[in-house]
Amino acid sequence: MLTLEKINKIKDPIKRRKLKEDLVNADEAADRKEAHSDFLSFVKQMWPEFIEGSHHARISEKFNKLASGEITRLIINMPPRHTKSEFASYFLPAWMIGKNSKLKQPTQQNLQLVLVVRQKI
Repeated sequence: MLTLEKINKIKDPIKRRKLKEDLVNADEAADRKEAHSDFLSFVKQMWPEFIEGSHHARISEKFNKLASGEITRLIINMPPRHTKSEFASYFLPAWMIGKNSKLKQPTQQNLQLVLVVRQKI
């Protein structure tokens, strides 16, 4: 596998640039694949300033189980300012729709959610 160090040793600048682009594209594809299958990875992709805490990993684990159908109901009881609303109201619906486009239902409420999420991103 080519690394950046090996690519930088290539004399031809056009070939070097193409290989660097391929390396970046492969890395981005791997990130997208991970974000598609893991809620917390999705959050990190969509919210670069996000600072992860141990409680986020626990919520993410539950959301992953919810998405896979392992659990069908979930209640989250946490103190204020622990990203419950951000996760459950904005990121979870976006992630779930991204995983399963059949969940899309064009309603006025969904359109308002899209506008709110767009403003946050």
